[in-house]
Amino acid sequence: MVLDPRPMFSRRLTQAGHVHQFSIAPSDTGWEVREEHDSAVVRRTVYTDWRRVERAQSLFSLRALQLERTGWTESWP
Repeated sequence: MVLDPRPMFSRRLTQAGHVHQFSIAPSDTGWEVREEHDSAVVRRTVYTDWRRVERAQSLFSLRALQLERTGWTESWP
């Protein structure tokens, strides 16, 4: 089985040269949930339970919204 390399969820926000990135992508064993600040990986987890993936996506969406409210802007590499 060939996995689609594109993330199913991805947000990248920047402010004053700093970057917050949130992503969820398929992996060989489930879904990789990843959060990065600048170039450091803050959180990397692989979930096999779809409900956990949904909760992670909701949390990431909420955190991105909070960042946007404090002046962070969506950006693309």
